Amino acid sequence: METITSLQNERVKRIVKLQRKATARQETGLTIIEGAREIIRAIENGWKPTEIWQCDAISKGWKPRNTETASHIQCLEHVFQKITYRKNSDGIIAVGPLVGKNSAN
Repeated sequence: METITSLQNERVKRIVKLQRKATARQETGLTIIEGAREIIRAIENGWKPTEIWQCDAISKGWKPRNTETASHIQCLEHVFQKITYRKNSDGIIAVGPLVGKNSAN
């Protein structure tokens, strides 16, 4: 599992762009889901995340099921605060295809 510690990391910048710009989501065909309950519901309905970002300091080590094919990325709390927009994201977000779109690589 990769650990990201810097706000200057290119992957962090990409997530922030996806969070803030609808055009970035449309161009890449990717979206972000924040929070354990929302991620569980999406997966139960057939959504397949490509990345799981987690901050163990917040999530207390909770791991979603059926995400074996996704890249799991650990990040420090200050990084997690930067990539989320909700106050209570349970320390976990998932990146994956927009509904009705294939994953962009």
